[in-house]
Amino acid sequence: MMTIEDRLENMERELGRVKEVLARSQVKGTAKEIRANSFVLEDENGKPRAGLHMTKYGPSLALNDEKGVARAALNMAKYGPGLMLFGPDGKVIWSAIK
Repeated sequence: MMTIEDRLENMERELGRVKEVLARSQVKGTAKEIRANSFVLEDENGKPRAGLHMTKYGPSLALNDEKGVARAALNMAKYGPGLMLFGPDGKVIWSAIK
């Protein structure tokens, strides 16, 4: 039969093991690398305000206004890099494509 002291020692050992596992599983500091095909930045209302996506031609960055309409885009198009600015109606008002 185990004494109270024996049981207490066992519990302390088990608590020590749990603390070690928890310490090893926690991420400390900043991640060196994050990999994904898409990132979406939302405002406090859940509307997408920016997106970084991988397309079949390369990366694309879009910046949206408060209504969620794309107002600026930087991307890699079929024939090279492109930069576009859009009006509030979503129509291109300026572009530079190589």
